[in-house]
Amino acid sequence: NKTTTIKTIGKVLQNLNGGKVRLQFDNPYPPNEIMYMSTSYNKAKKRLKWSPKTDIINGLKTTYHYYANKHH
Repeated sequence: NKTTTIKTIGKVLQNLNGGKVRLQFDNPYPPNEIMYMSTSYNKAKKRLKWSPKTDIINGLKTTYHYYANKHH
């Protein structure tokens, strides 16, 4: 599994919409803020025989274009 940051996701979405959205990351983080979280689909792959058919970046692009075309 490859780790993807929130910043990377934000930049992909920003590029898709032509930079119309400004990304803002506040610092310092509030107390008790989760600084890093990771997930894995290994359990689903093992138990359900499932794995993603697309990576997160291409999935974001497909989803963005779907909703952009649906609402215009």
